[in-house]
Amino acid sequence: MSNALSISNLGLPARSPGTAVKKAAKKAAKKTAKNAPSYHHPKKHVGPGQEHKSKHDAQADLRRAHLHLARAFSLLGVLPKSNAVSELKKLYSLCRDFSDAKSTSPKATAESARALEHLCFVTFAVSHSSSGDPISNELQRDLDRHFQHDFQKQTAHLEEAEATVEQRVGERHSPATALLDLARHALATAEQMLRKEDWYLAHECLRATDAITKAIEHL
Repeated sequence: MSNALSISNLGLPARSPGTAVKKAAKKAAKKTAKNAPSYHHPKKHVGPGQEHKSKHDAQADLRRAHLHLARAFSLLGVLPKSNAVSELKKLYSLCRDFSDAKSTSPKATAESARALEHLCFVTFAVSHSSSGDPISNELQRDLDRHFQHDFQKQTAHLEEAEATVEQRVGERHSPATALLDLARHALATAEQMLRKEDWYLAHECLRATDAITKAIEHL
């Protein structure tokens, strides 16, 4: 006699085909209901518990601001004295004030610091006559289309920032106004770089404009 295991060897009752079919149908129905659009897994944090996410975002912005400022500080230390560097140092001081002030949004602090780093790179590249490696005509056309589109987008963002600052009464000499002037200058410089097909500096100026307008939005 064979010693192979089987249902009869284990002493389990044999199941009828009807029972197996019913069990499979029940399992399939349960799986369908679970995967339906109306089904949602319960969340661990609902309602007031969502403050944990806000706290995490704020901490991430403060960390980001610190890293941007650290890189900008390194660049400012090697740049030759000029009017541009003096203005960048003023922006650095403003960013430090934002970082120390508990009333300033961490997002505004981080975006201002990001703008500072981009502008430091622009000044560094200009002072060292940096130019990118030669690129193909196809890549030039792609960069031109991309940055022209980005320039239009940042122009719209700047107009929105201007409207935001104008709506605020009594802020002629506020940090937002100072940042707005800097955003205008960055965008104008970006336009000049686009005409010269200096894609690296155009990119840095457009990113600086983007960061400043976001900072103004959160001030």
